[in-house]
Amino acid sequence: MDRLISIELFGQTYTFKASGDVSQVQEVANYVAGQVEKVRGAAEAPSKLDTLILAALNIANDYFDV
Repeated sequence: MDRLISIELFGQTYTFKASGDVSQVQEVANYVAGQVEKVRGAAEAPSKLDTLILAALNIANDYFDV
């Protein structure tokens, strides 16, 4: 059964369908949102695109460090 999951980035809510282990999907969404907020707080007024790129690089680094 599909369930709707929401993630908020830059004050905008994005909703998507998830199937399978919904708790894991929600955990991933929360992790992404947390990484975006972490980058936003660490840089001086980065653009949205810069913030997302840096967050993606941080997430990839975390993934490959496992």
